[in-house]
Amino acid sequence: MKFKCAVFLLLLAGILCVPGLSALDGVCVGIGPEANALTREGAAVGGNLSICLDFNQHIAAGVNVGFFNDLDTLSSLKILGFFRYFIPVAETASGPFIQADGGYLILLENDESYPSFAGGLSAGWRFVFAESWFLEPVFSFGFPYMWGGSLIFGIRFR
Repeated sequence: MKFKCAVFLLLLAGILCVPGLSALDGVCVGIGPEANALTREGAAVGGNLSICLDFNQHIAAGVNVGFFNDLDTLSSLKILGFFRYFIPVAETASGPFIQADGGYLILLENDESYPSFAGGLSAGWRFVFAESWFLEPVFSFGFPYMWGGSLIFGIRFR
């Protein structure tokens, strides 16, 4: 436990010492549907809640929580942290991005739960409209979900 706390504090200190990362540029909250391969066959559907901290116009980090069901016997809960890099085409945190995801997944089937590590890469585009609102189509691939696609609608607080 002490080791985990030390690693967390070192990461936090590193983020706060990097120029441009210590000032928070905005906070985003969004929800939306997702389809993915968290199933034995076919596709699973569900929803996401995403909370994101925009550190500057290029760097963001956050958490994505989702619940999915394959409409048969398998359900899943994913909790993923993410680190996002906006490709520089705009002066704000918008436009195309790439993202690294990592976290925890719990598969639920027949009253049994199976925990798993989850990780992958995502790519998407943040479309900003009316100054604060955004829409993000995101496509993902990784382990154990193989593929996923979501559409997040949200608001950005500056």
